[in-house]
Amino acid sequence: MAKKVILNLSTVINGGAGSNALGNHKFLLNNGYDSYLVIKERNNLDHENVIQYPYKRFEKLFSKFKRILLRYLLNKSKFDEKYFFYNKFELFNCYSAKTILKMLPRKPDIIIVYWVSGFVNSKLIYDLANKTNATIYIFLVDNAPLTGGCHYPWDCEGYKNKCQFCPAISNCIIKNLAKSNIKYKQKYKINNAKIITGSTSDFLMVKESALFSSNSCFNLIDYIDDQIYKPAFSKMSIKKYFNIDDKKKIVFFGATFLNERRKGMSELLQALDLIKSRSNILLLIAGSADIGEISLDHKRVGFLSETDLIRAYQAADLFVCPSLEDSGPMMINQSIMCGTPVVAFNMGVSMDLVLTGETGYRAKYADVEDLAKGIDYILSLNQDEYNLMSNKCRILAMNSFSANVYRNNIHAILDDN
Repeated sequence: MAKKVILNLSTVINGGAGSNALGNHKFLLNNGYDSYLVIKERNNLDHENVIQYPYKRFEKLFSKFKRILLRYLLNKSKFDEKYFFYNKFELFNCYSAKTILKMLPRKPDIIIVYWVSGFVNSKLIYDLANKTNATIYIFLVDNAPLTGGCHYPWDCEGYKNKCQFCPAISNCIIKNLAKSNIKYKQKYKINNAKIITGSTSDFLMVKESALFSSNSCFNLIDYIDDQIYKPAFSKMSIKKYFNIDDKKKIVFFGATFLNERRKGMSELLQALDLIKSRSNILLLIAGSADIGEISLDHKRVGFLSETDLIRAYQAADLFVCPSLEDSGPMMINQSIMCGTPVVAFNMGVSMDLVLTGETGYRAKYADVEDLAKGIDYILSLNQDEYNLMSNKCRILAMNSFSANVYRNNIHAILDDN
């Protein structure tokens, strides 16, 4: 029996969303599928069956002209940055289903759509489905497929109806852009498309959305390689790697996007200020953002390779994720797999993985005092209590999103078509 051909679509292969697409493509390739990943933009890394869409100057000229005109109008408009309204050109696609299909050895049986802003729109997906009769899967790495343009709707519920009064758009010449986009998506919707989410919060949003509430939806927590993301045999030795006193308790977090509201860095800094009387802790800070003066003892380690990222989880006594708006983030999955408890707000995948008293502490949404309480709670555990919590983290991870579990679940989803 021939392997099923899978066409994966993603704008990029780097960053969080691109890495998600690339990681899943590689997983499918290694687990019984003839997988191909077609992308718009490519860095200098070589990966098997990853193909860049060819630049064609004269392809879709009329659509390109309309996009240039729309871009001119939008340059005179303002969008609230917190919503990440990237899908401004949904109405005008400049890429061809025919060109994409020419890149594959034969027609795909399955098409999986990841983060495709600036590349694939609903009309192109519709054309691909009609030309191939492939089963369409939409993999939510954020909420853009559900909305009229934004990737993070926050408390806006426009995606439940027509995105008529979009809070992301202010002083915009095209005031009905979000409404027009979602109407266009409805026109070219694949009625039997299947949605895959990585968290219960996104699953619930799909079921409340105007576009996909009636579609089949699967909640599939993103897998983590349990062979490399695992607890350290000795935290003491890992602390030595970072030149940290082994008597210190380590609070690990990332500070890459200080000015990105959804990352919640302001809330985290306020929470840390509430526990500044603790003298036995050290903040291990990944990323390059300048977060100003911190009264607590700390060590900045900059951008980490995957190997050193794993070491950071292993060295840490807890990982803090202050994100306020996210479909993940993946770092929660990684930390739990390494047996390191997590303190996070009640959003995204923390609703699935951060169980207060079991695998960490899930704080009330955006509640700084409760976040500080959670950090203090984990740091106050005695060694036996901490070891028990660490073991529960690893057990939950192995039972929920290890490679074997993910393999069984993805086979069940993709082979049922």
